[in-house]
Amino acid sequence: MTIIRRISNGINSKSGSYEGVDKILEALDRRHLRGTFFCLGWVAEKHPAIIRRIADGGHQIGCHSYQHQLATRFTPAQFEQDTGKAKNCLKTSQDEK
Repeated sequence: MTIIRRISNGINSKSGSYEGVDKILEALDRRHLRGTFFCLGWVAEKHPAIIRRIADGGHQIGCHSYQHQLATRFTPAQFEQDTGKAKNCLKTSQDEK
């Protein structure tokens, strides 16, 4: 779907605004569609409200690593650590209310 962009592009970290993400969520809601949002761990850590908003809208949250580095730059242990940290941030952000 062409309206989907990286979540981090839709976040204005200075104002805490989620305009781009909100537009995507509204467009999906108008069409009665649900999607999978592949989110970065650092986004969940710094902006947990947007992860909750996505999940509360009935969308799935997918893990897209913590910091969006190429997997080939990691050792297996570093990859596991990055993925684990991202998954923890995503889970924690959805659990917080």
